[in-house]
Amino acid sequence: MGAARKGCWGRRQRALLCCVLVAAWEAAWGQLRYSVPEELPKGSFVGDVAKDLALQPAKLRDRGAPDGEKRPELVLAKALDREEAAFHELVLRAIDGGEPARTGTARIRVSVLDANDNAPMFSQAVYAVHVPEDVPVGSTLVTLTATDVDEGINGDVKYSLKTATDVASETFHLDHETGSIMLVRSLDFEEDDSYHLEAQAQDGGGLFDTATVSISVTDVNDNAPELTVSSACRS
Repeated sequence: MGAARKGCWGRRQRALLCCVLVAAWEAAWGQLRYSVPEELPKGSFVGDVAKDLALQPAKLRDRGAPDGEKRPELVLAKALDREEAAFHELVLRAIDGGEPARTGTARIRVSVLDANDNAPMFSQAVYAVHVPEDVPVGSTLVTLTATDVDEGINGDVKYSLKTATDVASETFHLDHETGSIMLVRSLDFEEDDSYHLEAQAQDGGGLFDTATVSISVTDVNDNAPELTVSSACRS
């Protein structure tokens, strides 16, 4: 268990390269918080640790940092993915050049901000349903489900019919919020025994997925037999 935790912690540490350029500073303790958009390129600047810890350049010079230019900065070693880890926690430790040497530590928490890098995904590529022709109007025939792992508006999914005939549009209603398809007009097997729709799930950032909906109407005994009488004449 201990080795697994160390391995996980090591991966998080490697995800952010802490370039600490310290000659010396007064002992410091604090906690810093940064927010970074996911997929920010490798090498991007995250934070000026010295400034955010209120370390004065003059004091750094006094303790051996020429011109106060050697300062700890936080930069990315690689792009981050919020879906893999929503935040990273680091511990920064510095040792000065004084006699005796003094140390300071600071905890750094980096939150990864969401980007719309994931499209919605339907749970099925094809939704097939069989319904009797006498199913009541207002019945829910099938519910489509699509998920998006992004946050906020980027993960807000809306449903719509992308392709449908005029008859199908007048017969079925797709709820934009829930994905439920409801019957709004009576079915008749003798008129139409199947319908094919193309549904779309789109997130707030414009990414989408599509699925096919196949509705088959089954016959019920709703028509009485017709009696045909024919006569034959003898000559």
